[in-house]
Amino acid sequence: SLEYPKLYEPGQLNLLFNKKEFFICIVQGIYTSVVLFFVPYAVLSFATQSNGVPLANYQTFAVTTATALVIVVSVQVRDS
Repeated sequence: SLEYPKLYEPGQLNLLFNKKEFFICIVQGIYTSVVLFFVPYAVLSFATQSNGVPLANYQTFAVTTATALVIVVSVQVRDS
């Protein structure tokens, strides 16, 4: 830290994570969670097999939502 003090300036000046950035992260998290829940819910709630049996149950919904979450988080981490 004494050899490269410029590396620590953004943290000391709250340039990378301040209240504005915090609330942006909160809003993005809420938006992402709403989309990741309601899109699979809307798709799977009305889907039926050809014989009239519902296509999805709670486990199918959970796996679909968790898979979408892993994909979205991986893309968000890669882009940042």
